[in-house]
Amino acid sequence: MKKLKMKYLYIVVLCIFFSSCSNDNDNENLQIINGNEKLQKLTIIDEDLENGVYSFHEKLDLTFGYNQNKLVTVIDSGGKYNETLSYVNGNLKNITITGIDFPGLDNNFPLNIVRDLFYDSSNKLIKAVNPTIDIYGQTQEKHYEYPSNNLIIVKDFLITSSGNQILQQQTKIYFTNQNVEKIELFNNTSTTPYRNMKFEYDSKINPNTRVDFNRILALPEKSYTVNIIQNYSQLSKNNVLKIINNDIYGATEYQTFLNEINYIYDSATNLPITQSFKILDVSNNIGYKITGSYSF
Repeated sequence: MKKLKMKYLYIVVLCIFFSSCSNDNDNENLQIINGNEKLQKLTIIDEDLENGVYSFHEKLDLTFGYNQNKLVTVIDSGGKYNETLSYVNGNLKNITITGIDFPGLDNNFPLNIVRDLFYDSSNKLIKAVNPTIDIYGQTQEKHYEYPSNNLIIVKDFLITSSGNQILQQQTKIYFTNQNVEKIELFNNTSTTPYRNMKFEYDSKINPNTRVDFNRILALPEKSYTVNIIQNYSQLSKNNVLKIINNDIYGATEYQTFLNEINYIYDSATNLPITQSFKILDVSNNIGYKITGSYSF
């Protein structure tokens, strides 16, 4: 029980960070070029550690389906995850996900995610709408702004039953050399961030560049990777090696966690074969490990 509490408390912290829970061809820093190797399978395995021994806990076994070069389905062989994607005039228009949230399949927390995507005349994503109406008659939207070649601003709005827009959170995504260098979070209209996350990278190819850039931008918390890096870092061309979270009080940053992700690569393609991370409670000799294995 202690082991599971530690695991899911950690996951909750990540969700709080990121959710408070077709880019322009001329935009060099944000443009991610898809390669020939399409993502075909991703198996994510969750293992528990106790007394120095890892034991299998649960897994997702995802298969990716395409219509020509467009990703249209992501399906778990055990029926725990089912994603469909539809397109209009070449642009991703709708994402629908059903199933059970992972990690934590034994909690049976249902997934029911819908996003409708909207673009400007230059095919930049400008809005992702969650059309699900809550018990108060409210919906949620993300609005996207592109002030420069190396910055995306995401604004999270609550849409009231009367149609009013209430700004809840802003996220600034900073790019350097096509990688997300830093993410800053701001409460509603504040100009001072209350939290940031910084990243370090390898020089290999991130598998999420093999899918639509706007799929990740609209729904980073369900990007195709292990959960510790299911965030805007998956817009990057390279793979995250280190993730550093800082809370900010005044002018001072306080590191709240640091995690490292390990990879094994295919030397022929520069794509990862596996990625993994561990969370350990050394004093109690317990923890867990999540591993993602890719096929192209």
